[in-house]
Amino acid sequence: MPPTPRQDIIRFAAEALPREADSLQPKSVAIDRARTFSKNSYVLAALRSDIISAKFKPNARLHLKSLMACYDTSVAPVREALAVLAGVGLAISEGRRGFRVAPVSREDFLDTAAMRKLLEVSALKTSIELGSDDWVREIRRVHKTFSRISQKAGHDDPISGA
Repeated sequence: MPPTPRQDIIRFAAEALPREADSLQPKSVAIDRARTFSKNSYVLAALRSDIISAKFKPNARLHLKSLMACYDTSVAPVREALAVLAGVGLAISEGRRGFRVAPVSREDFLDTAAMRKLLEVSALKTSIELGSDDWVREIRRVHKTFSRISQKAGHDDPISGA
């Protein structure tokens, strides 16, 4: 008996999920200073991106003067950004000694990856259960497009401008 459209989608999703590990790789996002509302929001976005992308390594000291030069700003936006990032766990305040990047551990990464897998699989199952025939056709169309792109570019190379 041939598989139903839903079974095809489930099989496709099961094959695609292992590749989702690539999305866990750190990515650096260029922050356009002209598009931010203020110096404070620019410094916060840029510093957050630099910490997440590991430009600043875990446990590295975050020196105010270096950050001021790096982001071409005064001390106030840097201090505000550090306070916000400390509040969300990306930086650690060391009292009068300043700030450092929060440490990360293998256990933290594995915990985050496991939670993400649970959430993404659950979301995919819900999408499959609730998806209409139009949704299935759109998934197939997107899969066909990505298959052509990956055949052109190869599976290991990043695809940009596609």
